[in-house]
Amino acid sequence: MGDWWWLICLVPLAMALILAFGEAAKDKSKAKVRRLKRKLKKYEQGEPDMSKIINELVGKRCRLDVYGEITVLDADDEWLKFEFTDKKGNKCVKIMRVDELSEIELLG
Repeated sequence: MGDWWWLICLVPLAMALILAFGEAAKDKSKAKVRRLKRKLKKYEQGEPDMSKIINELVGKRCRLDVYGEITVLDADDEWLKFEFTDKKGNKCVKIMRVDELSEIELLG
């Protein structure tokens, strides 16, 4: 009987740990659902999103973090088409997802 006492003590401890981690995962998922509900509520209220703001920049000169000075050629809900000059002086046209933009600055 002396060899089984550790198993008898370990089983309730393991069950308590499993229950504790299960509650933590449940709390995380509840928080994520709350965040998504808030975002959905803002969207339904008509808060302007980035794609609508970028549509107003078509034809204007702007500055992006990575590419420097650009000219916005076209934009829709998900994509931005722009022209920029690379380090060698070549004009390049690039298409980029609006979600990937972190900062865009309008130039005079």
